[in-house]
Amino acid sequence: MTDGIIKTFIMSEVSESNSKILPGKLEKKISDTFNITKKESRRHIGRLVEQGELAYTYLFGTSFIEASFQKPVRMSKSIILVPAGRKKKANSPFKEIMLSHGASFGTGRHPTTRLALRSIESILDETAFQHDNLKPSALDIGTGSGVLAIASVILGIGRATGTDIESCARKEARENVELNGLTENIMISDQEPVELKGPFSLITANLRYPTLIALHAHIKRLTTTGSALVLSGIKTHESQRIGEVYSNGFHFLWQEEEKEWVCLVFKRS
Repeated sequence: MTDGIIKTFIMSEVSESNSKILPGKLEKKISDTFNITKKESRRHIGRLVEQGELAYTYLFGTSFIEASFQKPVRMSKSIILVPAGRKKKANSPFKEIMLSHGASFGTGRHPTTRLALRSIESILDETAFQHDNLKPSALDIGTGSGVLAIASVILGIGRATGTDIESCARKEARENVELNGLTENIMISDQEPVELKGPFSLITANLRYPTLIALHAHIKRLTTTGSALVLSGIKTHESQRIGEVYSNGFHFLWQEEEKEWVCLVFKRS
C-alpha cells in the first residue's frame, strides 16, 4: 500500500467529515482500513501535519485533527484563500484572498463558507446579473472574517459593506480588508440591517436559520428588481422553509450543497 493512497484516504476522511475528528478515531479508521498498526497510522498523520496539510486544533480541552489553513486552499473554481504572511503569486490565474485566521467565523474551514463563496462566484458570472441596471454594491450581513465581502469585490462588485454586531469580528474583518488592499472599497460597520439604506445589488448572509427567517423583511427592503441574494448557514432540513419564506419577493435560482449544509441563491422578483 503506497503512502499516496493512504494520504488521499486521510485527507478525504477529514474533509468529508460532518463533525470534528478525534485523532484516536482517525488513527483507528486508518489502521482498520489498511491493516496497519496505530503507530504507523500516527506516523502518516504526523507527516501530513509536518507538510501543512493537517493541523491539530483544540476546543474545551479536547484535541481534534482538521485540514490546515497554513497554506493556500482552493475554495471554488477561481478563489483561493491565502494565509496572512504568505505572498500572493504573481500572475496567478486565481482570485487570491489573503486571510488572517482569528476567532471570527469565515476562515474557510466550514462548508457554509465554501458554499457561499462558490455561490457568489456563480451569481457574478451570470450575464443577466452583470447587465442589470444596478449600482454594483454588496452587503454581507454577519460578516465575521469579512471573506464574503472581500470575495464580492474581488469578483467584480465595486463596493461592499460588511456588518457585524461583534466588535472582535469587525476588528478582524477590517484587518483582512486591509490585507487585501481594499480599504477604499469595503466598509465594515456595526449597523444592523434595520439601520441600513439600499438598494444593494448583492446581499450575502451566512447565518443560522432563525436569523435568516427574521431578516427576510429587512433584506427585501434593501433589494430591488434584479438584486441577488446568497443565503448560507442552512441545514438541509431547513432549506424548504427558508425557500417558502423568501419566495415572498424573491425568485429561487439554485442551491449548492456540501455535507448536511445548503446555500440558497435567489434573485429579487
